[in-house]
Amino acid sequence: MEPLYRISSHLADVLDSIDNDGELPEDLALQLDALFTDFETKCSQILRALRAYESQADVFDAEATRLVRLRRLFQRRADWLKQYLLDNMVRAGTHKTMTDIGTLSICMNSRPAIILSPGAIIPPDYERVTRALNTELAYQHWRQGIELPAGLVVQLGHHLRIR
Repeated sequence: MEPLYRISSHLADVLDSIDNDGELPEDLALQLDALFTDFETKCSQILRALRAYESQADVFDAEATRLVRLRRLFQRRADWLKQYLLDNMVRAGTHKTMTDIGTLSICMNSRPAIILSPGAIIPPDYERVTRALNTELAYQHWRQGIELPAGLVVQLGHHLRIR
């Protein structure tokens, strides 16, 4: 069977060759029936492949989610053990400990943490402001027929719905 793009191209050619008088020669009708049958068959085959790919992607997504959870679990355990070691070294009053597989040492951070006190207001010079387009407001204005400002472009797209 031919690829879908060839079938659709042949179908378009046959449809373009039909006269506007409303009569359809029998040979053209048979050709159209065959092309539509081939088109539907090919679409069905492609849809089966699409569903198989989506199903496999769902399996991979579930596995990725499982692995992310597992990574987080082990990272939390490692972080807890690291904090446990730090707390006990501080409690024991030692800043360095050598073991058979590595050396543990308490070091000062190279950069201090700067935090905002509870209830304090951020000074204007230290405030970070992020500006972003309010696409929801623009969409509502477009739906209401309100002219959008220059620079905003409405792009109408299309998609394939599969039921």
